[in-house]
Amino acid sequence: LQEIEEQKKSYQLSLGEIFHVAIKRVRSPLKKEKVVIEENSSLSTKLDNLQSSLVLPILISIMENSLQAKEDACVRLRSEKDHPMVRILISDDAGGIPPNERNTLFSPKRSNKMHGTGLGLALAMQLAESMEATLELLHSDKKGSTFCLSLRAKA
Repeated sequence: LQEIEEQKKSYQLSLGEIFHVAIKRVRSPLKKEKVVIEENSSLSTKLDNLQSSLVLPILISIMENSLQAKEDACVRLRSEKDHPMVRILISDDAGGIPPNERNTLFSPKRSNKMHGTGLGLALAMQLAESMEATLELLHSDKKGSTFCLSLRAKA
């Protein structure tokens, strides 16, 4: 971010590149087959350096939550483009989020993990809002959940 403020360096990353970097940075024990990137033409959509820097921790937080909720969970990353908007969908088969927890899902200090701080999704929401994006839980049932990050591609 310091480079951005000083305007010394500007770069663009495609959604495909961002997905691959996020997968490498997940802190949970991760086998390659646990995260699937759905291939389509929108993966070539470019985001500027600020958006890339903010999207990465959002993806990582959601993926880590999925992989921590169920040891053998599978996470799917998908993107859709509806110019100028981009939707990033993160789906899992980690068992879903109980209905009574959905209203406070993005609230700080709320966690159902034994050692959780409750800051992951709250920070993810703040990062999304800081770039005028939306982050929402699109669907959740006993099988799994789907989150959607919608933003305007600026690259």
